Amino acid sequence: THDFSDALENSFWTVLSLDDSGDSGNNWTIDAVNKKVSLLHDGYHDNNDWLISRPLKMDAAKAYRLSFKAAMSNKINPLNFEVSLGNATTAEAATTIIDTISSDEFAANDTKYAYSYDFTPSFTGDGYIGFHEDDAKLAFTYNNNSLSIYDFSIKEIPIVPNLVTNLTASPADDESLKVILTFNTPTTSTTGLSLGDLTASVYRDGKLIAD
Repeated sequence: THDFSDALENSFWTVLSLDDSGDSGNNWTIDAVNKKVSLLHDGYHDNNDWLISRPLKMDAAKAYRLSFKAAMSNKINPLNFEVSLGNATTAEAATTIIDTISSDEFAANDTKYAYSYDFTPSFTGDGYIGFHEDDAKLAFTYNNNSLSIYDFSIKEIPIVPNLVTNLTASPADDESLKVILTFNTPTTSTTGLSLGDLTASVYRDGKLIAD
């Protein structure tokens, strides 16, 4: 987990300000003391700002879990941001949108909410997680809202098959106390990886009864 308290680790993160106005406006700011990175949204500036992680080694044949916490200071003022995955520290490279999050999802101000996503990248090599806020300035100059990100983490997780489909249970033809189960085994994992042919074992009360 990266909690933004390490200055050296923070130096590998990238901040991009792509506001159409051309001025610096509001930028992502890393606060090592309070262990967060924040961006202000107000009535003075349009925001088109990116926070991009350090390079993360990724493999297109593996699964990963991204997690972080987010908080907003004044959720009544709209603020929307995207979480994305790319293979370079540019906005153009962030081609996989993991989620889009709005201030409507935050029940209270200044409260951390946990987010978690399982995914498989479409490439092998260095990957980058991006946080992108792109909003027009708020209606009045006294309006504001700030987004803060805490406790960034990404780790490899086991590859888990999807659930079986078309499961049916029918009584045996000989009227014995038996049941005939039919189902289709999954062909992909929960993150979209192709699994090929799978075998299945059936257990009852913890005991193997068919394979």
